[in-house]
Amino acid sequence: MPRKSIQNMSRCFLFHFRHAKMKEAAAFLFVKTAEHTGTFI
Repeated sequence: MPRKSIQNMSRCFLFHFRHAKMKEAAAFLFVKTAEHTGTFI
């Protein structure tokens, strides 16, 4: 496997990982906000 494609793969993985973390954080914040306001959608 060429070095370039390995770099691209790791970059892609990091991007997706960061994106998943952001989604997780957003979901957590959403739940916390819902708890505070007493509304669950």
